[in-house]
Amino acid sequence: MTTPMQSSPPPAEPSQTDRPPGRPDLELLHSATDLGRTACARYYAFWHHGPALGYEREPRGPSLLLGSELHKISEDYLTIGKQPDRLTQAGNMFIAGLPYLPPPGSGGVEAEKILSVSGYQYFTAIDYQGPLPRLQGIWSLDHKTSKSPERYSLQQEYTTDADTHREKKGFLDDIQAVIIATAQLLETGESHAQLRWLYYKSVGNPTATPRDIRLARSKVEDAFGTLVHPLAERATALRSNNSHPLALPPNPKRCHAYGRPCHYIEICNLSLSERLHTHTKVQEVIPIMSLLAKAEARGALAANQNAPATAANGAPAKAAVVAPPKEDKVNPPETRPAIAPPAMPAMPALDARVFAVVCDRIGDALKLIAADLRGR
Repeated sequence: MTTPMQSSPPPAEPSQTDRPPGRPDLELLHSATDLGRTACARYYAFWHHGPALGYEREPRGPSLLLGSELHKISEDYLTIGKQPDRLTQAGNMFIAGLPYLPPPGSGGVEAEKILSVSGYQYFTAIDYQGPLPRLQGIWSLDHKTSKSPERYSLQQEYTTDADTHREKKGFLDDIQAVIIATAQLLETGESHAQLRWLYYKSVGNPTATPRDIRLARSKVEDAFGTLVHPLAERATALRSNNSHPLALPPNPKRCHAYGRPCHYIEICNLSLSERLHTHTKVQEVIPIMSLLAKAEARGALAANQNAPATAANGAPAKAAVVAPPKEDKVNPPETRPAIAPPAMPAMPALDARVFAVVCDRIGDALKLIAADLRGR
């Protein structure tokens, strides 16, 4: 599904403004964070309708507070050149990213945008938009804090495997990245959007890692139509639904989506099977053979390959134990046919050339030993 975009609209048009017309109206707009909540219909309803029912919203955790502090430091630096306090964690982290940031006053900082695409309105705040050092053109930059930037950072356009974890997704699989790229394309009218996600390591030695990407307009349009637009439809339907949150279907896969229990998990009334699903992972069932069966299988394979059997650790495999036949009370022993012993696997013939080389090496070693003894 391709969502057409209008090219280079003037600032006065309602499709795009520099600032939203009043903070209360933001509740009617679709943000990347709010669209992400639609992954669980019950969570989305608790978030939007819960306060009216007496349920408090999820408070901001330490990681979100750290990110907000770093964003404030960035805003002060990029607008008025205020130096960060290196004695604070956020200030020390921000200093690591200074080589990847422009001088103060180079572009727009914390610009809030409203986009109107295909009948829905979207809100986004861009941390910085303008030129960047050693790069050409206009770039949209977003600050990210992460315990492991190498693991969780976006590094490509699309994910290489649809079954990979969330940390492996690409820029065009990310709701915020697609919305910001769309905002840039609408404003500049260019054929490409240029994004830099600057990741600050929040644990251990402070480092900053930039992830830059240039996205074609056609790919951004496709991603907006296949990713963002359906979520806006879903969010609109959930927002207009007056049903109690517990009447909506849950998504147990999201109960620990961010490495911690969902804020509403204790009041979600999940069934036992749903609770178990939040903690279990589907694993492949591997049939287990007995040790004797494994030994027999290895012995048969070695015999077929005309090579001695070996165990998994490289040691010779033990031969399968053959139980003696039970006494036959019907046929006396002298009338029973003789049982031939199991055939031993044939040993590979020793190559004469290999034998000669080994003998030469042994001879050289003996000469060195003799010379060493004479020297003493």
